Amino acid sequence: GVTSATPLRAIPGLSVYSAARGAQNAFVQVVGNEVAAHNVQFNAIGPAHIANNMYYTSEMLEDADV
Repeated sequence: GVTSATPLRAIPGLSVYSAARGAQNAFVQVVGNEVAAHNVQFNAIGPAHIANNMYYTSEMLEDADV
């Protein structure tokens, strides 16, 4: 599955999103440990940080040198 590093940071306004991604991260780790004995890998990927209005205000994005 696709996950996020958001739970590793305490970002105001993202409590529900962070909790959901944190639960997903834990689920993937536990299932991966459970199926490893059967020579099965179960992983998630976390894409790189993307500059968007989820993390930044529109003013911050306008000022960004990207």
